[in-house]
Amino acid sequence: MEDRYAALIVELPLFNKKSIIIMFKDTCRIFLILIIIWIYSLTSLGQSIEDVILWVDSLKLEETEETFTGIIEVSLDPEGGFLVADVQEHQVRLYTQEGHLRLYFGGPGEAPGRLRHPRAPVRLLSGRILVPDFGGHLSLFDSRGKFIRRYTRVVVSGTYAVRDVPGPEVLLIGMRKAQRGAQPLLHFFDPEKGKITKSFFPHPISPGQYGGVIHSLAHLVDADVLGDRIVATFLLLNRLYFFDLNGRFIEAIEVPLRHFRRTIPEKPIASLEAFTQFLESHSLLTRVFWLNRKIILILYKDLLDVQRRKARWSLAGVTPRGSVLFEVTDVPRLLAVNPQTGTLFFTHPNYETENHWLVGRLKPHVLRAAGLRP
Repeated sequence: MEDRYAALIVELPLFNKKSIIIMFKDTCRIFLILIIIWIYSLTSLGQSIEDVILWVDSLKLEETEETFTGIIEVSLDPEGGFLVADVQEHQVRLYTQEGHLRLYFGGPGEAPGRLRHPRAPVRLLSGRILVPDFGGHLSLFDSRGKFIRRYTRVVVSGTYAVRDVPGPEVLLIGMRKAQRGAQPLLHFFDPEKGKITKSFFPHPISPGQYGGVIHSLAHLVDADVLGDRIVATFLLLNRLYFFDLNGRFIEAIEVPLRHFRRTIPEKPIASLEAFTQFLESHSLLTRVFWLNRKIILILYKDLLDVQRRKARWSLAGVTPRGSVLFEVTDVPRLLAVNPQTGTLFFTHPNYETENHWLVGRLKPHVLRAAGLRP
């Protein structure tokens, strides 16, 4: 009797050789799907920055009695080290990769060679250093910090910043005229001639939509350059805008950021004060970085206390197609990235002053999710 039942079981379709192979393949597919979901959960839904960043070092910028660190903006020096603009102290400082102070220049005031709330400098192919400061001025210094000339009111509002591009020009960020209408926000600027050669990227949002006060914001748009591509962002939108090095528009991509708050004003905004209050309920996209060809880093913030300048920072890694690799909140402010090494430079959360940095890299599973080798 037992032999009969055994024979029947063996003959059942569930246990024939073909069915077993199909079951095995289906099991492998399910297992692969679970692995993909697990990897996605690690990258996209990580609850802390340690889920996606591997800390490899820390860095302390050297200070002196003349160079106390306030609020800074940073760019990498192609000759090595860092170019640091201190917005509060009105200085530009050059540091080695180890954080040793090489030289500093600037200082508050309106006289030639003085700076007012400078932003991250750019070192030109000539070795000279171009510094944007408040009001859309551009000051040119030689490699030792000696003042050469100043271009006044090149841009007037938006974001007064410069980014390096291949060739003799720089990418200048800001509006040329403080007036309503879709003013271009990005420009190619020739530092030797002191002229804008081309303007592009008009306002994605009409300045008149918010009572005409949106053009008065100091930080409205950001951009970064890698190879032959420019990526730009707009303060109030979770979108990426792509251009080539001729300023020709390529495409705009909506990025599905889970924690990016977008609100609609409950009543018409008629003043800068009302607009500032509105911004407290809206996430603000402040910086964008090309890390490499397959990963773009987006830094945005939520204002917690405007008067005390307190904010909660969030960081997202996305592909150029808009797929979110990770998105983490309550992170240190990202200051700069090195596309050649994949190194990231953050303010150190354990210190109040911004001369203390944390240095990290993306963890291997994030790189694999983007199709890169760790």
